[in-house]
Amino acid sequence: MTGIPEGMEAVPAQTDPEFYKKFNTSELLQYSLLSPITKNNARRTWQVCPSLNFFIGQDSLTLRTIRDDMAPIKFFWSSPNPENLLSEPPIVETAINENPRVAFVKPEYRNMLNWVDHFSEVLHSKEIRLSLTSAESIFGIDEIKMLFVNYKIVGFIGTSFDLLEQLLTQFLPLQTIKLDMTPDADLTADFQPLANAIRGIDEIMFGKEFPMTLENLKEVRNETITILCPSMGLRELNAWLRSWSSSESNRNLVDLQIRFPAETFARDYRRFVFHRIQFLVGQNFICNYPYSSKAWDYEPMKSLDGPFIVRRGFQDALMDFFPERLYMTVKFTVQF
Repeated sequence: MTGIPEGMEAVPAQTDPEFYKKFNTSELLQYSLLSPITKNNARRTWQVCPSLNFFIGQDSLTLRTIRDDMAPIKFFWSSPNPENLLSEPPIVETAINENPRVAFVKPEYRNMLNWVDHFSEVLHSKEIRLSLTSAESIFGIDEIKMLFVNYKIVGFIGTSFDLLEQLLTQFLPLQTIKLDMTPDADLTADFQPLANAIRGIDEIMFGKEFPMTLENLKEVRNETITILCPSMGLRELNAWLRSWSSSESNRNLVDLQIRFPAETFARDYRRFVFHRIQFLVGQNFICNYPYSSKAWDYEPMKSLDGPFIVRRGFQDALMDFFPERLYMTVKFTVQF
């Protein structure tokens, strides 16, 4: 294994943009380790990532990003000593093209902090998302905080509700955060402890892999909530509206946005969303019909435009729908 890509030694113009701009992200990161000049060249290609996602396991760390052409980068130690892992140089490996094990070599990088700084600079990201993949992680919470002390923690990725809650609580208080789950997450744990842990966060976003169900949404007490691709459809949205309007749930809510896959919305979605829900259009036109009512077949009803007003006692909320090619975004804003 070598730190220099095969054949690169023979290339006379390693600084030629026509050479390094053809690399995929994994190749570019390898190239960036050769010298200060190649690192700067790699930075100038502007392979920007919104965040660096670190998965902290029992015996290693793994770096992933949203870039499809970047293989995960694994950091591990031959004889790990939990007390001084941050001061020991890790072994760094990834996969590049057909080679499943390629070592990233940089002798002057003496510790894990050097590696985090390098990838942060090349990928133009100072934002970190963290995930505990094991209850017995290689780093303790204090070491994790030290490793990312110069970075902004913007999200947590869970392999289970309880591990997600265990990690998140160590970084409170927070004003805003994004939570997500791995596709193979264990969802058997109770959601309630996690809902309790996030209560004091002003703005919270649940990512596209987070299994946000109707019952889980009712437990969330934050003021501003954004949900991407929930495990809900029109029936659950209607049930949530009924619970909110009857003051059964989400009493602290100010703003809610839910992005649904477009295929979950029927063309005449209004009749299902507002099934037996009293709502207003403007100040005078009041509706309260079951989805099966012939009133929904009346042409003006089919083309009603929002915002729609839904009431809870003497309090109004504005609800509107914004169709896109792949998604339907529902916005719900409580009026004060």
